[in-house]
Amino acid sequence: MTSYQETSRKVISAIRRHAATPGAERVRWWLDRSDGATSDDVWGSTDGPSLSIGVGPGVGLVVWLDAHDSYITTGGINTGPVRYEIDEWVDAYYPPGSEHPIGIVIEVLEQFIEHGRRPDTVNWGPYDPSQQELIFKGQAENPNR
Repeated sequence: MTSYQETSRKVISAIRRHAATPGAERVRWWLDRSDGATSDDVWGSTDGPSLSIGVGPGVGLVVWLDAHDSYITTGGINTGPVRYEIDEWVDAYYPPGSEHPIGIVIEVLEQFIEHGRRPDTVNWGPYDPSQQELIFKGQAENPNR
């Protein structure tokens, strides 16, 4: 097992523990895949696809990002927008239908780790992260939510 796969398995284990915690915050995790061809000083790898993984109690969502496209999981169980913590300063709303039971999210992660391609265990829809509604902590929320 490569160090990438070993680290990825540890991430999945942590995601499972978080999802099993009743009342856990909905938070975002990152999983990158790189061939090591390019890097920057802050984030390391800038090539290869990435998954942004939202994890809450028993549920999660996945955003696929690569150099050309962004997709989000669709056909899920949330009927309205769902809020996830991005970091200590920002929360974001993700669209209806993007959340799935955590077992499906884990399958997506396992396929990504194994093959590096956009997994086929879920449906995907185009996603534009620049259109995402962000809520800066301390800022008044949209009263229509």
